[in-house]
Amino acid sequence: MKYLCNKEIGFVPCLSQGNEKFLFQKKFRSRSLDGHSLHTRRSIQLFRHQCPLIYTTKPPATLTPSMSSSTIQESSKQTEDKTWLQSVLDCRERSPSHGDTTALENLHREAEEELMTRLRLPGTKDELWRFTNLRNLFLARFQTSSHSVDRHLLETYFEKGVESHQIVLVDGVFDPSLSNLSGIPDRVFIGSVTSLDTERQQQIYHLTRKGETGIQETNIFAAINLASFRDITVVWIPQDISLQEYIHLCCYSTSCLNTSFYGISHPRIVVVVEGGSHVKVLQHHFGASGGYLDNYATSIRVGDSATLEYYIVNECPKDVLWLGSLNAQLEQYCTFQFRFLSSGSKVGRLTMTTEFLGRESNTLLHGLAVANEERTLDFHSFVDHRVPSCRSEQIQRNLVADRSQCVFRGLVKIRREAPYTCAHQLCRSMLLSNRAQTKTMPMLEIANDEVECSHGATVSEIEEDELFYLLSRGIPEWDARVLLVRSFALELLKEFPFPSIVDRMESLIARVVNDSKEENVMEAVKEGEWD
Repeated sequence: MKYLCNKEIGFVPCLSQGNEKFLFQKKFRSRSLDGHSLHTRRSIQLFRHQCPLIYTTKPPATLTPSMSSSTIQESSKQTEDKTWLQSVLDCRERSPSHGDTTALENLHREAEEELMTRLRLPGTKDELWRFTNLRNLFLARFQTSSHSVDRHLLETYFEKGVESHQIVLVDGVFDPSLSNLSGIPDRVFIGSVTSLDTERQQQIYHLTRKGETGIQETNIFAAINLASFRDITVVWIPQDISLQEYIHLCCYSTSCLNTSFYGISHPRIVVVVEGGSHVKVLQHHFGASGGYLDNYATSIRVGDSATLEYYIVNECPKDVLWLGSLNAQLEQYCTFQFRFLSSGSKVGRLTMTTEFLGRESNTLLHGLAVANEERTLDFHSFVDHRVPSCRSEQIQRNLVADRSQCVFRGLVKIRREAPYTCAHQLCRSMLLSNRAQTKTMPMLEIANDEVECSHGATVSEIEEDELFYLLSRGIPEWDARVLLVRSFALELLKEFPFPSIVDRMESLIARVVNDSKEENVMEAVKEGEWD
């Protein structure tokens, strides 16, 4: 006798111990060809015998037959997220053996517990990440980086036009053999956290948990760094010291020997400038091609009446994923000047928080992003005015070409306890292609009446009137376009006192303008505007 299954039977896919199986969603009935109903148990036995591949008798504990499809999809995503997280954590290496590493292990253990129990990976439905496509990151699989250094490539990124001390970090670990520590005052400390005394070590560990570099639900990658870093590189400037030379932190990352996998590095940097000191620091990210994830975190504390000029430059290869977090805490009467330049990596994002903890302090946040090909460059900033009489100024400029995208989200929060605050914010973007995109979100959150605040955003192309003026003076069109675009970026670019970085950036701008001109001509030919 042959039997047929009723059409009311439904199956939904699920994951069970890594294998794809199916669960019953509705109670089904079976009947024979002559119309007689069969007993339910007999029907199940027949169905199990005839369809063994889509029948399971041991469903996962997290799934039940009454669950909706959306619930099952969410459970499947959580499983995939934990698998990806575990693949990243499996690439962790042991911390350097010198010194006591118990406190470091405690940090790792705390962050790992939060990652696996409470935190989740961001997606396009999360407000803070909806414009940053992390699909390539979550599809990537990682292995330990090779740690092999191309000395010629490394030396090409050394700044020879300015006096500086080169501090080299290879995959996030300070390498004294490649660094230049000569001429640094004895009171200044630059090196591994395990080489510090116990009191200052505890201050460093406390600072790493602060703000954006700690365990945050909105930025899980800082928690991944906290669970995975091999060492903390510390720059400690004691009181009343003024360094004329720049401290050049060269963050060199390497790829994996197996080209099927991405390399991975987690640089962790802490900069402490005590009261009355003045120092200039360049944090420079670059590396070899081949694909890797550079997931860094930087913690900064500026003491009373101190001045810190801090620069971050992203010149990673185009096949790199570059994600960073920075937290700056400002005491009273201090000055913090921060400048950010990003032109590398496939996906590059910096999430930054600046906290005013002392009155009458000043901060300046200037950023320039140059995106070509199919890059996504993202800058998220949060300026928190907690105390009275502080001033912040933020200017961001984005130059976007080809099919790239630039994202800027800046939030300035002025609390009720912070009267007489002065805060200004402006983002300007220039599009050089019809397919280029920019997402700009300047925001003010004010809980006080005694303030002076402004914010704004502009998006434009090359001005035809300005281009016509230069053409009428006999300047060739390509040179005129380069001149206009260069002038757009020069206002912020000239603030970087590093000749080789500026030269490479100007060459990139000229190449971007040339490529965008050829693309616009090809699009016009396709649309029939030109013969």
